[in-house]
Amino acid sequence: MLIYGICMSEIKDSEIDWDKVEKLLESYDSSLHGDFKEYVNYDDSETPEEQEYWKKEWFLAYDSMGYHGLGAFLHDVIKKEEDIDLDMGDSNGFILGIAPDLPWYYSENIRNLTNDMFCALIAKYVKKISDHVPAVQMWDCSAD
Repeated sequence: MLIYGICMSEIKDSEIDWDKVEKLLESYDSSLHGDFKEYVNYDDSETPEEQEYWKKEWFLAYDSMGYHGLGAFLHDVIKKEEDIDLDMGDSNGFILGIAPDLPWYYSENIRNLTNDMFCALIAKYVKKISDHVPAVQMWDCSAD
């Protein structure tokens, strides 16, 4: 399957602001944020490095329709806030974007997106977690 979008693997861990990710989670779903805080176990005994490790682990395990990780979380945030259900793939890295299809199979929200609007949408949400926005391009998500 081809997907026009970004490869989340191009955003290195060092480029992710985990405090921003947590704030995005809190605004997305406060109940889920409560589970997250319980998992990370905020208390005075954990160092900031330990807390960051547990934050990463929680988001690695995040699940959306059988896909995992920070990209799956961004998928769900975009779906809720923009009412746009992007496609996901995970061959050679997690891909988030739009799979080419016949126009009548797209939802109206996707069908009416221009390339500039789509790139701006992706950048808007990636910037909520990182300063590095990967290039939007066509990705082959076929199984190797």
